[in-house]
Amino acid sequence: MQTFWQLYDVIERTFFFTLTRKIIGNIAFLFLFQVANFYLFYQVASAPSGEQTSLFSAMVTLFVLGTFSFAFTIFYLHYLIVRPVRALLDTLNDINHTQGDLSTRLPSFTRDEFREVSEAYNLFAGNLNTLVNQIYKDADKSSQASQVMASAVKDVNGQVATQKALSHTINESAHTVSTSIGDIASASDQVSSTNEQNLTSATSANENLLMSQQQITKITALLQQFSTTVKGLQDNAENVRSILSMVEGFADQTNLLALNAAIEAARAGDAGRGFAVVADEVRTLSAKVADATQKT
Repeated sequence: MQTFWQLYDVIERTFFFTLTRKIIGNIAFLFLFQVANFYLFYQVASAPSGEQTSLFSAMVTLFVLGTFSFAFTIFYLHYLIVRPVRALLDTLNDINHTQGDLSTRLPSFTRDEFREVSEAYNLFAGNLNTLVNQIYKDADKSSQASQVMASAVKDVNGQVATQKALSHTINESAHTVSTSIGDIASASDQVSSTNEQNLTSATSANENLLMSQQQITKITALLQQFSTTVKGLQDNAENVRSILSMVEGFADQTNLLALNAAIEAARAGDAGRGFAVVADEVRTLSAKVADATQKT
Protein backbone atom coordinates (compact mmCIF):
# COMPACT_ATOMS: atom_id res chain seq x y z
CA MET A 1 0.00 0.00 0.00
CA GLN A 2 2.86 2.29 0.80
CA THR A 3 4.29 1.60 -2.65
CA PHE A 4 0.97 2.62 -4.21
CA TRP A 5 0.94 5.95 -2.37
CA GLN A 6 4.54 6.58 -3.29
CA LEU A 7 3.71 5.92 -6.95
CA TYR A 8 0.64 8.13 -6.68
CA ASP A 9 2.74 10.92 -5.16
CA VAL A 10 5.27 10.68 -8.00
CA ILE A 11 2.53 10.79 -10.67
CA GLU A 12 0.79 13.66 -8.89
CA ARG A 13 3.98 15.71 -8.57
CA THR A 14 4.88 15.02 -12.20
CA PHE A 15 1.57 15.36 -14.08
CA PHE A 16 -1.27 16.48 -11.80
CA PHE A 17 0.28 19.13 -9.54
CA THR A 18 -2.68 21.55 -10.07
CA LEU A 19 -6.44 21.29 -9.59
CA THR A 20 -6.97 22.16 -13.24
CA ARG A 21 -4.87 19.27 -14.43
CA LYS A 22 -6.58 16.88 -12.05
CA ILE A 23 -10.08 17.95 -13.10
CA ILE A 24 -9.17 17.86 -16.80
CA GLY A 25 -7.59 14.44 -16.36
CA ASN A 26 -10.72 13.01 -14.68
CA ILE A 27 -13.04 14.55 -17.28
CA ALA A 28 -10.82 13.25 -20.09
CA PHE A 29 -10.91 9.80 -18.49
CA LEU A 30 -14.74 9.86 -18.40
CA PHE A 31 -14.85 11.30 -21.89
CA LEU A 32 -12.77 8.41 -23.18
CA PHE A 33 -15.23 5.95 -21.63
CA GLN A 34 -18.11 7.77 -23.32
CA VAL A 35 -16.28 7.78 -26.64
CA ALA A 36 -15.64 4.07 -26.27
CA ASN A 37 -19.32 3.48 -25.42
CA PHE A 38 -20.48 5.50 -28.44
CA TYR A 39 -18.00 3.64 -30.60
CA LEU A 40 -19.25 0.26 -29.39
CA PHE A 41 -22.88 1.41 -29.78
CA TYR A 42 -22.12 2.43 -33.34
CA GLN A 43 -20.39 -0.90 -33.97
CA VAL A 44 -23.38 -2.80 -32.53
CA ALA A 45 -25.80 -0.84 -34.70
CA SER A 46 -23.82 -1.42 -37.89
CA ALA A 47 -22.57 -4.96 -37.19
CA PRO A 48 -24.24 -8.11 -38.51
CA SER A 49 -26.67 -9.79 -36.15
CA GLY A 50 -24.16 -12.55 -35.36
CA GLU A 51 -21.60 -10.09 -33.99
CA GLN A 52 -24.06 -7.81 -32.26
CA THR A 53 -24.33 -10.09 -29.24
CA SER A 54 -20.60 -10.00 -28.48
CA LEU A 55 -20.40 -6.26 -29.16
CA PHE A 56 -23.42 -5.65 -26.97
CA SER A 57 -21.76 -7.62 -24.16
CA ALA A 58 -18.60 -5.54 -24.59
CA MET A 59 -20.67 -2.35 -24.57
CA VAL A 60 -22.46 -3.40 -21.37
CA THR A 61 -19.14 -4.24 -19.79
CA LEU A 62 -17.73 -0.89 -20.88
CA PHE A 63 -20.85 0.86 -19.54
CA VAL A 64 -20.45 -0.85 -16.18
CA LEU A 65 -16.78 0.13 -16.15
CA GLY A 66 -17.78 3.66 -17.12
CA THR A 67 -20.28 3.76 -14.27
CA PHE A 68 -17.63 2.64 -11.82
CA SER A 69 -15.22 5.12 -13.38
CA PHE A 70 -17.75 7.90 -12.93
CA ALA A 71 -18.32 6.90 -9.30
CA PHE A 72 -14.56 6.73 -8.78
CA THR A 73 -14.16 10.13 -10.41
CA ILE A 74 -16.81 11.62 -8.12
CA PHE A 75 -15.10 10.09 -5.09
CA TYR A 76 -11.69 11.18 -6.29
CA LEU A 77 -12.90 14.75 -6.90
CA HIS A 78 -14.36 14.73 -3.39
CA TYR A 79 -10.98 13.54 -2.16
CA LEU A 80 -9.19 16.22 -4.15
CA ILE A 81 -11.48 19.19 -3.43
CA VAL A 82 -14.08 18.65 -0.73
CA ARG A 83 -11.86 16.85 1.79
CA PRO A 84 -9.09 19.52 1.81
CA VAL A 85 -11.66 22.33 1.97
CA ARG A 86 -13.48 20.59 4.84
CA ALA A 87 -10.20 19.98 6.66
CA LEU A 88 -9.21 23.63 6.20
CA LEU A 89 -12.59 24.82 7.51
CA ASP A 90 -12.43 22.47 10.51
CA THR A 91 -8.92 23.62 11.33
CA LEU A 92 -9.89 27.30 11.05
CA ASN A 93 -12.94 26.70 13.26
CA ASP A 94 -10.72 24.98 15.82
CA ILE A 95 -8.38 27.98 15.73
CA ASN A 96 -11.34 30.31 16.31
CA HIS A 97 -12.62 28.16 19.17
CA THR A 98 -9.20 28.15 20.84
CA GLN A 99 -9.14 31.98 20.77
CA GLY A 100 -6.72 32.26 17.88
CA ASP A 101 -4.16 29.61 18.76
CA LEU A 102 -1.53 30.41 16.18
CA SER A 103 0.39 27.24 16.94
CA THR A 104 -2.26 25.21 15.06
CA ARG A 105 -1.22 24.33 11.50
CA LEU A 106 -3.35 23.48 8.47
CA PRO A 107 -2.86 19.97 7.14
CA SER A 108 -1.24 19.45 3.73
CA PHE A 109 -3.02 16.96 1.48
CA THR A 110 -2.54 16.78 -2.27
CA ARG A 111 0.08 18.60 -4.26
CA ASP A 112 -2.00 21.45 -5.68
CA GLU A 113 -3.35 24.89 -4.81
CA PHE A 114 -4.82 23.59 -1.54
CA ARG A 115 -1.37 22.49 -0.43
CA GLU A 116 0.02 25.90 -1.39
CA VAL A 117 -2.77 27.58 0.60
CA SER A 118 -1.98 25.37 3.63
CA GLU A 119 1.75 26.03 3.38
CA ALA A 120 1.20 29.77 2.87
CA TYR A 121 -1.16 29.91 5.86
CA ASN A 122 1.22 27.86 8.01
CA LEU A 123 4.09 30.19 7.08
CA PHE A 124 1.90 33.22 7.79
CA ALA A 125 0.76 31.74 11.11
CA GLY A 126 4.35 30.91 12.04
CA ASN A 127 5.54 34.43 11.24
CA LEU A 128 2.52 35.92 12.99
CA ASN A 129 3.10 33.67 16.01
CA THR A 130 6.75 34.77 16.11
CA LEU A 131 5.66 38.40 15.79
CA VAL A 132 3.03 38.01 18.52
CA ASN A 133 5.55 36.29 20.79
CA GLN A 134 8.01 39.09 20.13
CA ILE A 135 5.29 41.65 20.81
CA TYR A 136 4.42 39.77 24.00
CA LYS A 137 8.07 39.77 25.05
CA ASP A 138 8.35 43.46 24.16
CA ALA A 139 5.13 44.14 26.06
CA ASP A 140 6.50 42.21 29.03
CA LYS A 141 9.72 44.20 28.82
CA SER A 142 7.66 47.37 28.47
CA SER A 143 5.64 46.33 31.50
CA GLN A 144 8.81 45.73 33.47
CA ALA A 145 10.21 49.00 32.18
CA SER A 146 6.95 50.70 33.15
CA GLN A 147 7.23 49.23 36.63
CA VAL A 148 10.83 50.39 36.83
CA MET A 149 9.75 53.78 35.49
CA ALA A 150 6.89 53.93 38.00
CA SER A 151 9.33 53.06 40.77
CA ALA A 152 11.75 55.66 39.42
CA VAL A 153 8.93 58.23 39.25
CA LYS A 154 8.00 57.35 42.82
CA ASP A 155 11.63 57.76 43.85
CA VAL A 156 11.79 61.03 41.92
CA ASN A 157 8.63 62.20 43.66
CA GLY A 158 10.22 61.32 46.98
CA GLN A 159 13.39 63.12 45.96
CA VAL A 160 11.32 66.10 44.80
CA ALA A 161 9.60 66.18 48.19
CA THR A 162 13.00 65.92 49.87
CA GLN A 163 14.37 68.64 47.61
CA LYS A 164 11.33 70.76 48.37
CA ALA A 165 11.85 70.32 52.11
CA LEU A 166 15.56 70.96 51.64
CA SER A 167 14.77 74.07 49.59
CA HIS A 168 12.46 75.25 52.36
CA THR A 169 15.20 74.62 54.90
CA ILE A 170 17.74 76.38 52.68
CA ASN A 171 15.31 79.28 52.28
CA GLU A 172 14.89 79.54 56.03
CA SER A 173 18.65 79.22 56.49
CA ALA A 174 19.19 81.89 53.85
CA HIS A 175 16.71 84.13 55.65
CA THR A 176 18.51 83.46 58.92
CA VAL A 177 21.86 84.10 57.26
CA SER A 178 20.47 87.30 55.74
CA THR A 179 19.26 88.41 59.17
CA SER A 180 22.63 87.44 60.65
CA ILE A 181 24.39 89.37 57.91
CA GLY A 182 22.21 92.37 58.73
CA ASP A 183 23.08 91.99 62.39
CA ILE A 184 26.74 91.58 61.49
CA ALA A 185 26.54 94.67 59.27
CA SER A 186 24.91 96.61 62.10
CA ALA A 187 27.51 95.28 64.52
CA SER A 188 30.20 96.16 62.00
CA ASP A 189 28.81 99.69 61.84
CA GLN A 190 28.82 99.82 65.63
CA VAL A 191 32.34 98.39 65.70
CA SER A 192 33.39 100.91 63.06
CA SER A 193 31.83 103.71 65.10
CA THR A 194 33.45 102.31 68.24
CA ASN A 195 36.75 102.02 66.40
CA GLU A 196 36.42 105.64 65.31
CA GLN A 197 35.65 106.63 68.88
CA ASN A 198 38.53 104.49 70.10
CA LEU A 199 40.75 106.04 67.45
CA THR A 200 39.67 109.48 68.58
CA SER A 201 40.21 108.47 72.20
CA ALA A 202 43.56 106.93 71.30
CA THR A 203 44.50 110.11 69.47
CA SER A 204 43.45 112.18 72.47
CA ALA A 205 45.26 109.76 74.79
CA ASN A 206 48.32 109.99 72.56
CA GLU A 207 48.14 113.75 72.70
CA ASN A 208 47.65 113.55 76.47
CA LEU A 209 50.59 111.16 76.69
CA LEU A 210 52.69 113.56 74.65
CA MET A 211 51.63 116.38 76.92
CA SER A 212 52.27 114.18 79.96
CA GLN A 213 55.66 113.26 78.53
CA GLN A 214 56.45 116.92 78.04
CA GLN A 215 55.26 117.67 81.57
CA ILE A 216 57.25 114.70 82.91
CA THR A 217 60.26 116.04 81.03
CA LYS A 218 59.70 119.42 82.62
CA ILE A 219 59.15 117.80 86.04
CA THR A 220 62.32 115.76 85.51
CA ALA A 221 64.19 118.96 84.74
CA LEU A 222 62.65 120.61 87.81
CA LEU A 223 63.55 117.58 89.91
CA GLN A 224 67.08 117.75 88.59
CA GLN A 225 67.14 121.44 89.50
CA PHE A 226 65.58 120.62 92.88
CA SER A 227 68.15 117.88 93.40
CA THR A 228 70.88 120.35 92.59
CA THR A 229 69.28 122.84 94.99
CA VAL A 230 68.90 120.19 97.69
CA LYS A 231 72.50 119.19 97.19
CA GLY A 232 73.43 122.82 97.50
CA LEU A 233 71.29 123.09 100.62
CA GLN A 234 72.97 119.98 101.98
CA ASP A 235 76.34 121.58 101.35
CA ASN A 236 75.10 124.81 102.97
CA ALA A 237 73.66 122.79 105.88
CA GLU A 238 77.07 121.26 106.44
CA ASN A 239 78.55 124.71 106.45
CA VAL A 240 75.81 125.90 108.81
CA ARG A 241 76.47 122.95 111.09
CA SER A 242 80.13 123.84 111.12
CA ILE A 243 79.26 127.43 111.93
CA LEU A 244 76.78 126.29 114.56
CA SER A 245 79.42 124.02 116.05
CA MET A 246 81.72 126.99 116.18
CA VAL A 247 78.96 129.14 117.68
CA GLU A 248 78.19 126.38 120.21
CA GLY A 249 81.86 126.29 121.05
CA PHE A 250 81.86 130.05 121.39
CA ALA A 251 78.74 129.81 123.59
CA ASP A 252 80.37 127.23 125.81
CA GLN A 253 83.47 129.37 126.13
CA THR A 254 81.31 132.40 126.80
CA ASN A 255 79.35 130.44 129.40
CA LEU A 256 82.59 129.41 131.12
CA LEU A 257 83.85 132.93 130.96
CA ALA A 258 80.56 134.24 132.35
CA LEU A 259 80.71 131.64 135.13
CA ASN A 260 84.26 132.63 135.98
CA ALA A 261 83.23 136.28 135.89
CA ALA A 262 80.33 135.57 138.22
CA ILE A 263 82.65 133.74 140.61
CA GLU A 264 85.09 136.62 140.56
CA ALA A 265 82.22 139.10 141.02
CA ALA A 266 81.04 137.11 144.01
CA ARG A 267 84.47 137.26 145.43
CA ALA A 268 84.56 141.02 144.85
CA GLY A 269 81.44 141.49 146.90
CA ASP A 270 79.34 144.54 146.40
CA ALA A 271 81.84 146.02 144.03
CA GLY A 272 81.45 143.16 141.66
CA ARG A 273 77.65 142.82 142.00
CA GLY A 274 76.92 144.71 138.74
CA PHE A 275 79.55 142.71 136.93
CA ALA A 276 77.90 139.56 138.27
CA VAL A 277 74.58 140.59 136.81
CA VAL A 278 76.18 141.16 133.42
CA ALA A 279 77.99 137.88 133.65
CA ASP A 280 74.75 136.14 134.51
CA GLU A 281 73.02 137.69 131.48
CA VAL A 282 75.91 136.65 129.26
CA ARG A 283 75.70 133.10 130.59
CA THR A 284 71.94 133.02 129.97
CA LEU A 285 72.45 134.27 126.41
CA SER A 286 75.15 131.69 125.75
CA ALA A 287 72.82 128.96 127.07
CA LYS A 288 70.05 130.10 124.67
CA VAL A 289 72.54 130.13 121.80
CA ALA A 290 73.65 126.63 122.72
CA ASP A 291 70.01 125.42 122.83
CA ALA A 292 69.32 127.05 119.47
CA THR A 293 72.35 125.42 117.88
CA GLN A 294 71.38 121.99 119.26
CA LYS A 295 67.80 122.33 117.86
CA THR A 296 69.22 123.28 114.53
